Amino acid sequence: MNKLQIKFLPITLGVILSATALTFIMLYRQFGNNLSLYVRSSFISVLVGLSGAFIGTLVIYALYNSGVAITVRDSRKPLKINLDKQVPLFIRVSREELSKLDTNSNIVKLSYNKAGSESESESKSKPEPKPESKPEPKPESKPESKPESKPEFSRSVISVTQNRGLSSDLDVEIKSKGLKLLFSEEDINNVSNVPGLCVILESDKLKLLRNIRPSINRVELVNGKLSLSLSYTKIEDNTQDVEYIASDFHDALMAEIMHSNYSTWLSNQKMTVYDEIALDILYKCPIKIPDDGSWFTDTENGKVAACFFSMFEYDRHYGNLFSPQVNKMLKSKIESIKKYVRTYKIEPDYKTKMHIFRLIKHTYMNKSYERNNYESLYKNYYVDSFGSNISSLIMSSIYKDNLHKYIYALASYRTNGNGDDKTNDFIKNILTHVGYREDIDLFCRYIECIENKQPDKSKISECDERKMESILSHVLHKLNLEEGTDIKIVMESARQYFMNKCKKHMVFSATSNLNLDMKIKDMIVHDHHRTKTDDPHIELVNRNVYVNGIF
Repeated sequence: MNKLQIKFLPITLGVILSATALTFIMLYRQFGNNLSLYVRSSFISVLVGLSGAFIGTLVIYALYNSGVAITVRDSRKPLKINLDKQVPLFIRVSREELSKLDTNSNIVKLSYNKAGSESESESKSKPEPKPESKPEPKPESKPESKPESKPEFSRSVISVTQNRGLSSDLDVEIKSKGLKLLFSEEDINNVSNVPGLCVILESDKLKLLRNIRPSINRVELVNGKLSLSLSYTKIEDNTQDVEYIASDFHDALMAEIMHSNYSTWLSNQKMTVYDEIALDILYKCPIKIPDDGSWFTDTENGKVAACFFSMFEYDRHYGNLFSPQVNKMLKSKIESIKKYVRTYKIEPDYKTKMHIFRLIKHTYMNKSYERNNYESLYKNYYVDSFGSNISSLIMSSIYKDNLHKYIYALASYRTNGNGDDKTNDFIKNILTHVGYREDIDLFCRYIECIENKQPDKSKISECDERKMESILSHVLHKLNLEEGTDIKIVMESARQYFMNKCKKHMVFSATSNLNLDMKIKDMIVHDHHRTKTDDPHIELVNRNVYVNGIF
């Protein structure tokens, strides 16, 4: 018995049961007790049988209809979505994998956990392709809105359980090429004619989702709703306030710093941003903190101490304050603050909290190893509030001044298997990707000749050599170096120039998490090779704009 038959069987039995009951009532009213016992017994038996069958079909119907129904859609037809109130979650699946789904059975469970996908820093490090020819310098202009980047698909496995009514459930694992939320017609067009599973979702948080453009960490179908676990990046913006919470600073607090005025307090151990800020706060504490708590309520330093340690407890391994090497005076101060915070259950006031957040950002950006060392620039940090990163900065600076490509080539010239290699390769890949391979290779051959102090004329023509001499002269002038400066010093200066340029533009960013339960409007198998008898005609319309040939 298929799902369509189950759908109409209760209705058919209900009509027959009602007609039989009505007939019996009419006969009984007409003949009363004169109605023969045989007729009455027959009607009662039939009514009992029909009632049992009707109840049974209702139970079966309920069993079959548990979960979310699947509709099949020809990808050549347009899909109707109100993008003001709905957002599609598109799961990209090959036709072979998609065929594992039984389109006549509802989905009762669907789960996905992000695994094996590229880290954020790696995905951000992929520069956008540029033409081979050198573009004209472009005037610097600030974009008016954040760019709508095309989210990359990452390979994943989707676990699906389908309800088969009286039969056992169907459990399948579908290998997916990834999944993403489609926020605009452009997003939808980017997956045109792609087979997959499209879940139409509704939520009152769509405006928030469009603003933050999250990545998906986990998906789970729970009680007919889709639970999404999302992550997104908050980027510092000087033009408007960014709302931070304490958990946004977890990674920043654990970052190792390059130098500290308080290193001797921790027996010269490696120190983190947390250690630096905490020790500065403890240094400003009185030798003996009053037991009445007046110092915490009546002084700014006391408020900062109570607020900081209430949000970031020292024993959560942010740094080394929990280590045995901490001296007794520090331990005494820490215990006094800890006792006060836990006794009075401090709720940080907004002003003090914002002060601490600024302090963390300042310390992290100016003292952390990863934000102030050439070795870490391959992590491709953000350089503005619109989502541009270091790779974008490299390309834009070259477009404005062609000399920069040679400076960056010098910075990344030497690869010795040390900590600089990742950043060197990062720069080389960008220079190659944007179409400067020939120029850079020639320049590097020239530098190699200088480094060996025995120029190999077979590697560089006389004309090219004169050209490279002129370029190197301009590079030296740009780096404020004299002619004849040792090439190793030139390379180090080029690295410092690149580091300073990045440091000037880098902005603070933090990754946050968001959990949402969203209503499922429809679940659609997207493939014109699949058919289904109850497939509805679907159109894609948003603000009266029709888009054809989608997915």
